[in-house]
Amino acid sequence: MTYKKNKNKNKTLKKRKIHGEILEEKEGWVSIHIYGDAYNRGYAHGYLLYKQLKRSHKIMKFLVKEDFKVSLKEYNATCKRLLYNIIKNNYFEIYNELRGISDGCKSKGVDLSIDFLIGSNAFLSMYQYYQGKTGERCSAFIAVGDATQDGKIVMAHNTHSDFATAQLLNISMKVTPNNGFEFTMQTSPGFVASSSDWFISSSGIIGCETTISSTNYKLNFGSPYFCRLRTAIQYSKSLDEYARVLLKNNAGDYPCSWQFGDIYNNEIMLLEIGLKTHSKKKLKNGVFYGMNSVMDKKMRVLETND
Repeated sequence: MTYKKNKNKNKTLKKRKIHGEILEEKEGWVSIHIYGDAYNRGYAHGYLLYKQLKRSHKIMKFLVKEDFKVSLKEYNATCKRLLYNIIKNNYFEIYNELRGISDGCKSKGVDLSIDFLIGSNAFLSMYQYYQGKTGERCSAFIAVGDATQDGKIVMAHNTHSDFATAQLLNISMKVTPNNGFEFTMQTSPGFVASSSDWFISSSGIIGCETTISSTNYKLNFGSPYFCRLRTAIQYSKSLDEYARVLLKNNAGDYPCSWQFGDIYNNEIMLLEIGLKTHSKKKLKNGVFYGMNSVMDKKMRVLETND
C-alpha cells in the first residue's frame, strides 16, 4: 500500500504543469522563462534550475565559512531570525515564490529549504552584519542625450566577482508574472531579484548599480534590499516610484548607487541609498557613473569612511 501511494505521488509530480522552460544553454549561460502566479513560477524556477541550485548550496557553504567564519547551518539560522517574519508578513508574494523554488527543486531530488533560499538572497546584505562593510566588485554608467550616439539611453555594467560567486551569475531569467510587469534579469539560481544587478522591465525602466563601500553604520534590518528591489522591478511604473519603493522601510543593507533609466521618457536617475541618508538626481542629458564610492558628498561624510 505504501509503495502504491509513493508510486502515484511520483506520477502526480511528473504530470504537474511546469510554468516555465529553458530557452537556451549557450557558452556557459542558461536562459529560462518562468510565468504565472508566485508559487507556480517559483516551482518552475526550482524545477528547471535544480542542478544549479544544488551547486549553489555547495558554494554557499564555502562562502559563509570563508567570508563570515560561520557554518551554513548557523548562517541560515541567523538569516531566519532576522528576515523570515519580515518576508512572510510583508512580502507574501515573494515568500510564496521562494516556497515554490524549494518545492520545485525538491521534486527533482534536491532538498533546499526556504531558510537556505532566504540566506542566499540576503548574502550581499549580510556582509555588513558579519563584517561591517560591503564589497567592492563593480563599476557602471548610464548615459543619455548628448552623451550617446543617438541620444537614447546606454547602460553598461561590469561585475568584478570572485571565482565562487561568478560561476553562479550565469542565469538570464525572463519573468512573466500574473500581476505587474514582465522583466528580464541576470541572476543566480534561487534568487528572486537580480543581485548582479542588471534588469530590463516592460515598464520601460532599466537598471543596474554599484555598491557603496566603506559604510560606517550598524545594520538595522527593516525590509531587505532584495524584497524592495524585486517589488520595484515588478510593480513600479516610473523612476520616482522606484525611489519610493526602495526607500520604504529601508534597512541600510547593501547600500548602492542605483542607476535607472526610463526608455520611454529618455530620462536617467542616480539613486544613492545609505541608512538614514539618500540622494536622488535625474537627467535628460548627461551621464551618471559608479565605482563603489558614493557620489553624494553629504552621504559620503555622514555614512562612509571613504
